[in-house]
Amino acid sequence: MDAADQYNQKALADLQAKLQVLLGPIHIKGFPAQGKINLETLNDNDTGFGKLDGLAFTSIDGKTTLVVTSKPLLQAWLREHQQGRNESLPMDIAAAFRNENFYTQAIGNDAAVNKYAELPVTTHAPHTLAAAILFQFAQDYSAPNPPDSIAVSIMQGERVFILTQPAQVNQIATCKTAYDAAVHAINKRHASGVDPYQVPNRDFMHCFAQQFPAQRDHARLVRQAQAMIDSVTE
Repeated sequence: MDAADQYNQKALADLQAKLQVLLGPIHIKGFPAQGKINLETLNDNDTGFGKLDGLAFTSIDGKTTLVVTSKPLLQAWLREHQQGRNESLPMDIAAAFRNENFYTQAIGNDAAVNKYAELPVTTHAPHTLAAAILFQFAQDYSAPNPPDSIAVSIMQGERVFILTQPAQVNQIATCKTAYDAAVHAINKRHASGVDPYQVPNRDFMHCFAQQFPAQRDHARLVRQAQAMIDSVTE
């Protein structure tokens, strides 16, 4: 096992050096100049295998994570996952940027990305595509908790950036009340079978996505996501 681990670490270091050459210098304000490989292992039996090929950074203030890759590497990664019969992962980059399974597989760490809502963001830079979502990492269902993070994805020319940042999001009372009532009904009748809480979780997430644009948090969180995008594109 020690020999296998040493071989894996050496292979990761070699691949990291190749990525640094391939991606070239990366200068993003607030981030260190040198990143480390986003992959955690090259052993397909280990947790952390199969993440997006790229370099990972943590901001100097520790609040933001960043993964940088290239358009060709992203396209190859999406194609590889499609060939692995992951039909829930779209090949179209714009669609992938809005897909929770994309983030789970690209940046997740033994936890799934649960998407609550999209945030309407824009970019005025030429040849640039951007999207933002509210999410929470979770091992299981995240309902009835509100989301706690923002992820933004940007493709500018041949470079791709994925940033994540904590976010303060208030609960939506009507969604929480409906969830609690549904769970109470399940518990009262001692429901059994395959995952009786799947429907309340799905309904809570749907409720949140529908009602979030009317919440007081919405404008503030859109500004936060937009600032994340602007930090890369301006």
